[in-house]
Amino acid sequence: MNAFSTTTLSVLCAVLASVFSHYSNPKTCLSGLSTTSPTCLEESETDCTGDQCMIVSQYIYIYGKEYRAILKDCADEALCGAFGSATQSDVLFRGFVNCCKEKNCNTGHFYIPEDDRTPNGVICPDCFMDGTLEECVSNKTRACTGSEKKCFDYRGRVQLPVFSDCYSCLSKTSTTCDKVIVIPCPQKGCMIISQYVYINGAEYYSILKGCAISQFCGALGSATQDKVKVRGYVKCCPGELCNNGSFYIPEDDPTPNGLVCPNCFINGTLKECVSTKKINCTGIEDRCFEYRGTDKLPDDSVGNYSFKGCMNSFACKYNFNASIAVEEIQGDAMNWTQTIRDISRNIAKGSVCLSLEDIMTKKNWLCSCGTLL
Repeated sequence: MNAFSTTTLSVLCAVLASVFSHYSNPKTCLSGLSTTSPTCLEESETDCTGDQCMIVSQYIYIYGKEYRAILKDCADEALCGAFGSATQSDVLFRGFVNCCKEKNCNTGHFYIPEDDRTPNGVICPDCFMDGTLEECVSNKTRACTGSEKKCFDYRGRVQLPVFSDCYSCLSKTSTTCDKVIVIPCPQKGCMIISQYVYINGAEYYSILKGCAISQFCGALGSATQDKVKVRGYVKCCPGELCNNGSFYIPEDDPTPNGLVCPNCFINGTLKECVSTKKINCTGIEDRCFEYRGTDKLPDDSVGNYSFKGCMNSFACKYNFNASIAVEEIQGDAMNWTQTIRDISRNIAKGSVCLSLEDIMTKKNWLCSCGTLL
């Protein structure tokens, strides 16, 4: 019939068929779906029989609007490496299936290979009409490129997601963004994330703007130790392009709250720091914490850090794994205690909380320490 219906749609149908298939002798792959963003808000393990997992990435541009979607699940080996492409002046479709062979290996991100813009000699009609199912007719043509070697004619009804626009930007070492763009968001509202990190004499102010996530609106994270201080605040707002505000973190409450925590810091090792020194917690910092991990600073230096101090319940979402300025390379341990009786609970060892990339792409919004809230 045409390239769009016979090639692209057949790939999509086959992908959906594989998603809803059930097998015996399972192996484990990650499973998740987002029809309106390039990352899955929630992911879980699913049992499969094949020896591969997959990530399906799709991009659609239609009449001035862009849409990105992603699916993770067990792989249909017949689809591995499949690339679908259709282009018209007002419509563009790209789809790619990326497979891997290890357990839970489909941890990657949205990915579609770059277009091959080399003309291939095929000339096709080029027209677009909305509001009708009649055939569009035009004398306009387009020179096809890359793998697009067939002409197509598509007529049908399409339901598109509803988006609102928000400002999007990121600065790791400043309270202002040099480059601000407008992005569509699949939910109502926008947000501004402001962060401050002080570590061993160096301090970093950071800001991020993007689509709002309601679970984090108003969240204030705080952690303190003599040589480490972390603050993070998420401000949300309703309406189009409402996140045009500036860097803002509420002032600290210096009032002692009665909690006393261990207070130690060492770098160059992932071993537990031990000290008889204590710190009097203040304000909202209502529990003790211990952190050990390998982190990369904005100057690209990488170091191992181990320290203990005070934190609040939201601080899991703003530890180094969530810092805009400081990138966590490896988290070894993140423990907290609710009282000075030192009843500890491990909340992050061997798992990942909210990372910078997650913040930018809305992945893993439900942190493993969400039960603290």
